[in-house]
Amino acid sequence: MARHKGDAHSLITLSSGYVTSQAQGALPAHLQNLTPLATLFREFVTVVVRADSPVRNAQDLVARLKQDPSGLSIGISNTLGNHIHLGIAQPLKQEGVSVQQLRIVPYKSSAESMGALVGGHLDVVAATTPNLLPYLESGRIRVIAIAADERLQGVFAKAPTWKEQGIDYVSNAYQGVMTAPNATPAQKPIGCKRCAVPPKPRNGRTLSPPTNGNTFS
Repeated sequence: MARHKGDAHSLITLSSGYVTSQAQGALPAHLQNLTPLATLFREFVTVVVRADSPVRNAQDLVARLKQDPSGLSIGISNTLGNHIHLGIAQPLKQEGVSVQQLRIVPYKSSAESMGALVGGHLDVVAATTPNLLPYLESGRIRVIAIAADERLQGVFAKAPTWKEQGIDYVSNAYQGVMTAPNATPAQKPIGCKRCAVPPKPRNGRTLSPPTNGNTFS
């Protein structure tokens, strides 16, 4: 991408992980100055357990971790400090859990952490909504809390939010596109036309217009 400086015909994916990595100074130099173009959809970090877990709800999870912060293994993808890690650590911290003592287990992907959960190797997993669909549909997991402002529809209709359980936490992750460094305002619409999608909602995902004032064509 660095070789295409100023060329808005070249696209690369943008995610919440890019922003958290940038904030931590973890991005290589050639990825630090890319030009964001558009948010394609938003998704929510969700905390889940196996269907037979003794953890019943968000307040139960908080109570157990207050008593013993390392008593439950919590799987995330894929690095400490990213949006998925924050999606469980922030609400727990708000409720007085010592998050520094949590037993966080990073996996290479949410597919791996979910496999470990249903296989009995983890107690809890934090992952974004799309990664949970097959496990919810088969009844193998339960949602403890989702970081949406209100309940979603479809397969997530029974998934309780943090807010409705008395924990004032709302957050979302996103996926989008970026283009080469130093793209000019005149060049940005070129990239947006290449990534245009119709804004319609899906289970666990909300397709959104770009957040920088551009519109989808």
